[in-house]
Amino acid sequence: MVVLHVLAVSVALLAGAIVLVLRKGTALHRRLGWLYAASASVMAFSSFGIYEIRNGPSLFHAISVVVLVLVGFAVYQPLRRPRSSTWMSRHLVLMQTSYLMLVVTGIAQFFDQLPFESPAINAIVFLQLPLVMGIVLISVSARAHLKTPLSRHG
Repeated sequence: MVVLHVLAVSVALLAGAIVLVLRKGTALHRRLGWLYAASASVMAFSSFGIYEIRNGPSLFHAISVVVLVLVGFAVYQPLRRPRSSTWMSRHLVLMQTSYLMLVVTGIAQFFDQLPFESPAINAIVFLQLPLVMGIVLISVSARAHLKTPLSRHG
């Protein structure tokens, strides 16, 4: 189960990173987006079969549920008919948030192996800083996206 989980995480990280920088709405964006959604879902579901690392259910299992909900709602937005005028912004924020959670929880999994001696410095540099930067970037991206005319996106 661990191998499946790590493979799914690796695919989700790669596909998600590419989708973040691609032009939105293209066929490649959609294909890689589906790959990201599928691999993030496999990652989340496979986490429920991994208890030996943390000696039972942990916060990471709760985060897996949140990721499943985020990805599910994100995928639903462009499929929904009729679409609301804000579907694209919701899709963007949900997908980016799920990716941010994937990255930050991935770092947290290896927290005890991070380079600084001080747990506080490790927390600031490797968890809080990426989380704050991610939230700011998601906010800026969503705000910029709301200013984009919807007629361009359909």
